[in-house]
Order: sequence, then structure tokens, then C-alpha cells
Amino acid sequence: MISEPSTDIRAAAAAELLQLRPALRRARQRRLWVCAGARDWCVEAVRRLAHAWRPESMLWLGEDAPDAGEAAAQRDYRRYLGGEYELVVLDAHAGLDVDALAAVAGTLHGGGLLVLLAPPLADWPRRADAQFARFAAHAAQPEGHFLLRLTECLDDPAVGLLQQGHGWRPPLPPAPAAAAAESAVAPSGQAAAVAAVLALAQARHRHRPLVLSAPRGRGKSTALGQAAAQLPAQQILVTAPGRASCETLLRHARGAGGRVPPFVPPDELLRRRSAADLLLIDEAAAIPLPLLEQLVLGWPRVALATTVQGYEGTGRGFELKFFPRLDRIAPGWQLLRLSEPIRWAAADPLERWLARALLLEAELFPEERLPALVPEALVYECLDPGRLVTDEALLRQLFGLLVSAHYRTRPSDLRQLLDMPALSVHVLRQGEAVLAVALAIPEGPLPMELIPAILAGRRRVRGELIAQSLVAHAGCEAAGRLRGLRIMRIAVHPRRQGRGLGSRLLRDLTAQMQARGEADWIGASFGLDRPLLAFWEGNGYVPVRVGLRREASSGQHALIVLQALNRSAASQLKQLRIRFHALLPLQLADGLQALEPELARALLAAAVGPTDPGAALEPQDWAELAAFACGRRGYEVSLVAIHRLLQQYEAAWRHSDVLDPGERAFLIEKCLQHHPWSQLAQTHRLDGAGMARARMREILHRLLRAVAPDRLEAECRRQSA
Repeated sequence: MISEPSTDIRAAAAAELLQLRPALRRARQRRLWVCAGARDWCVEAVRRLAHAWRPESMLWLGEDAPDAGEAAAQRDYRRYLGGEYELVVLDAHAGLDVDALAAVAGTLHGGGLLVLLAPPLADWPRRADAQFARFAAHAAQPEGHFLLRLTECLDDPAVGLLQQGHGWRPPLPPAPAAAAAESAVAPSGQAAAVAAVLALAQARHRHRPLVLSAPRGRGKSTALGQAAAQLPAQQILVTAPGRASCETLLRHARGAGGRVPPFVPPDELLRRRSAADLLLIDEAAAIPLPLLEQLVLGWPRVALATTVQGYEGTGRGFELKFFPRLDRIAPGWQLLRLSEPIRWAAADPLERWLARALLLEAELFPEERLPALVPEALVYECLDPGRLVTDEALLRQLFGLLVSAHYRTRPSDLRQLLDMPALSVHVLRQGEAVLAVALAIPEGPLPMELIPAILAGRRRVRGELIAQSLVAHAGCEAAGRLRGLRIMRIAVHPRRQGRGLGSRLLRDLTAQMQARGEADWIGASFGLDRPLLAFWEGNGYVPVRVGLRREASSGQHALIVLQALNRSAASQLKQLRIRFHALLPLQLADGLQALEPELARALLAAAVGPTDPGAALEPQDWAELAAFACGRRGYEVSLVAIHRLLQQYEAAWRHSDVLDPGERAFLIEKCLQHHPWSQLAQTHRLDGAGMARARMREILHRLLRAVAPDRLEAECRRQSA
């Protein structure tokens, strides 16, 4: 470190960085410059540097712009991810947005400089952080482990470090050989990607999607745009999580006559079902999997680009989750991986530093080193998050496991793992291999004086997701007075799944909580799908609430499940379950009409409760059912009898083999979700509403013959006499 002389070290640092700029441009390498100290001192240091850049080539992310006429300060980094810059400044004095750090680095092209303005490094880990408070429960003050680790990563010689009162360490310049390497023909990988998209557009076969997968900066979006520009006669649509995510694609897609394919957001695209020969999906890893699956199925030719690592979600988890779905819904799909960078040179020092500091390349425990599973050798352990800072190998293993289970893991999740107060990390390990992990956070009891306001919808308490929902949405004030533990995430090594390890971890965790008496209940909230519901239900958890709107992050309805740990909680859980059982059929008709029938059926099966006494079939009901089944009475005037039949014999039509899956789905969609006849005809490929009505009669007739053949025959004879 160069000591600080009497003259202003900021001017010397700026001058040295400007001298380094031509060599960085020739080498197409980027650098990180960290300027740490009082905010005004740091801003002045950057001002001395910024005059060498054009305002349009700069991006300043922070609270205030440095000066009028210079780059305007911005707060929402997502708006600028489609652009390219030479200088990006991220001001972290009011808090470090870790996702923004990873994201805006990708907007720098070769020769660019990323400047991080930070408080004094010795104080930084202990400072309150407004950015952390956005997603952290219980406290605005993080533990500081993440920032401590981040500052330790600044030992990289390619990182420039200017500290107020401590001097200046310039970044290592490019090696002479690298600096001499003028770059720049597009790498062969990008050319291959363009050719693959063109071949897809002209292919005779349909529904064989193409996936372009690569780290950020490899030209995936550019390749999609360049291919689109060569297809002026094709009808092309473009979609992405937001328009900003595909600006690069659209910029390169300008074809003959200035034509640019239209951009349509994913949800709107699925509503409109606009016709197109080719659908281009950019930043696919940031689109919820259920929506992505519908997009792939909805258009004949689809090309997807996904980033392997970055702010929008780590691609390894995306691949583990989505690629098996592609195998099922689109056999013959193609995968093309791009490895050569476009915006910067290979082995770029900034890319290497980000991967190390944010664990963007965290991998699972190697398959070849996994031990043969020996149940007696499994060890349950509750880890102190502080230990992870000193055990890098364990941290990488844990984070890689979490990434594999959740395809939208972000850099901020690493900070949450290390810094969230009260977070507990539970693992199941054999030897040095972590085979399963669960992250949990305590909830409740809610402040007594706030419970009435929470029930009335006037107050919300940060971090109390389940406890608050039980009061506000399930109307159970008593639940707000209980203590709980929410399982935030649970993951099992992909090569050891299906062996009961997740269930074993839950049992050990539950036993520990019961022994300590620290909680009344354990629960979880997750995006509803059948395997997850089956896992939690199989471990004794009961559904108590389903969200009426799909979550933007997952495209699924959130489901809350609970398990009671003592008598007090068991009493409340019984009431919650009865309420859920009574409410669910009504919600399927009002709020959950679009829920997939198989999910509705799985929820109904999991919500088994006491039989409604009012559901007993009366003689008049039997008469109406027979008349409907035989075609002598309409559906709308037989609704009371039909609903009583489905309630009284729910086990027969939901769980047995009396009806096939398609017939059960038909009953759910019409009788519970109230889909129009025309929609049923389209869904089940019937020739119009009349055929849908006839199909309903057939299904009810089959059900009646199975559950009450004698009664049906007697009624039919009586009515025919």
C-alpha cells in the first residue's frame, strides 16, 4: 500500500487509473476500484476521475448525483442492464445492494472500470445497512459476516484500493502480452449461436426448443438479436422478465427497413397468445418455471437464453430444475453453451473477483467423493453462521447445495445466509459431505398490542410471514401469540435425493426444537407444486392457507403448512385445518379458478376434514341426480344435488380409480372452479359447449354407478314409469 503523502492522494490515484486506461482497452480487461472513507471524500475522488469519461458512458448508482452535467445518479439498477458503459460507480455508503454489484458489473465492456464507494473498511461490517433491511427479517442491523468476508476478498492484486488516511494501492496492470492483444472478431461460439437460432427458425420439426446457456457477457442476447435481424420475413416475438432485460437483443434485431420484433411481457404473451413462427426468450432464468413451461409449449419454435450466474439467479439451479422439464415436455430440445466472452477478454480479473467474492461458481460436493449412504453414520448439526466465514470450503459447499435446490438464488442470498440475525443453519452430514441443509428463522409471538391491527389489515410486522398470515388471512388471533420456526429453505444433494434425507433432517430438527421447548409450531411457505406438497404432507405438515394470487417470483400460489409441537398449538392447528377445509372449495370458485386441476385435487386431498352434515343426500337429491345423468335435467338446476354428491363421496371421486385423471380434472374445473362450458371444451378438446355438457353427464353417470348403483337404477326406473 502506498502511504498517503501531504498532497491529495485522490488526484494521484485518478491520474494513475487514467494512465492505465489505454492498456485495459487494448487487453479488453476490466478493473475494480474501491474507494473507502467518508462519503464526501470518496465522491470527490471519483469526480477527479469522472471528467475523462463522457456522461453517456457513465452510470452512477447511489443517493445523489456527483454534479449537474455528469452521469445522473440512479437507484434502480434493473433499468440499465441492457446498456453498456465504460465507468460504473456504485455508492454503498447508505447500504450495499449485493445484487446490484453483480448486475452492473455485467454492463461494463472491456477496458471499463467499476468503482465501489464504501465507508471506512474497518467500520463497514458494523454499520447499519438500509439495503440489508429490505429483505432481512427482525433487524435492520446485519451481523457483518458478509462484509467482513467481502473486505478480505479485496486482497486481490487486480483490485485498486484507495482508503482515506491509509493511502493508495493501484490495481495490477494487464500483462504486456494481454495488453498487446487487440481484440475483436466475434468468438466462434457466438457465430455458432446465431447459426443455431437461424436453423431453428427454418426447421421443419416443431417443439424442439434451443437453449443458449453461458455466463454473463458471452453474447447470448446479441446472438438472438443478430439472428432475428436475418429473418425479416419471419414472424418473431420477444419476451423477457422486463424490457430492460432484452435491450441488447432488440438493439441487434433491427432488420431490413428498421424492423424490430415486438417485445411482450411473459404474462401478457400467455394471455394474448399472439401467433408467431419464432419466440425469443431472453434472461429465461429470471422467469418463473411454470410460466416458462407454458411459453415453451405455447409456440412452435422457441429459443431461450439463460445466464449461468449473476444477479438474476444462478444457472446451475435453473438447469437442474428446468432441463428435466424440457426432457418431459419437449424431447429433442437442444443445448448450446457459450464460453468465450464478448464484452471483455477471457480470464477477466473483475469476473474472477466477483465469482470469488459472491460465490457465483459455488459447486455441489463432487459426486465422485460422495460417500455411500450409511444411515448410522449421518450426523445432524446446527451450525453457527459465523463459522461459515472462517470455513470457506464448508460455505461453498452449503451455498452450492442451496443453489441446486432453488434456481433463482441471488448474491443477496449469500449475505442473508451469513448475516441474518437469528437465522439457524441445520445440516445432515456424513463425513465431510453435507447431504442436506435447512435454513430456519424464528417467528412470533407477535406484539400483543398489534394483533388487532394486524387482523384488521392496518399493520404489518417485518419477518413474521407465517405468524402474521395466520392472524391477517386465517383470522386466528390466538396463533399470533404462539412461537414458531419457519423453514425458509431445505435442500438435499441431487445425487442423494429420494433417500429420505430431507425427512430425516426435519425429524432431527423437530426433535431439537421440542427438547429445547423453543417453539410451538414449525412451518413453511412455498410455491405450490405436487412434489413439494407431498413431501411436507408426508412429514406430518398440514396446509392451512393458500395464496389467491400467484407469486411474481415463482409464478405459483404460496402455500403455508404447519406442524404442532405441543397441545396448545395442536388445538389451534385443528381449528385452522377445519377452516381451511371449509374455505378451499369456495376459493376454488372465487380466487383460485385458474389453479391447475391436479394441484386443486392435491390440495383438496391434503385438506381432509370433518364431513359437512349438510352434505347428506336426500331423496330429492337422488331424483335430481338420476334425471341429470339420464339427460332429463339441466346442470344449473341440479347444482345442489351435484355438490352434495361430490362432498359425500369425495374419497371415491378424488382418490380411487372410479374416475380417470381427466375426468377428475373436469369435475374440479366445472363444479369447484366454475369454468365456462366453452373453456372446458377447449381445455379437454371437445367439439363445443354442448359436448362439454354431455361429457359432464357421462362422468356423473359413471360416478353414480360406482357409489350407488342400486339407487341410480331405482330412480331411473321410477322416472321412466
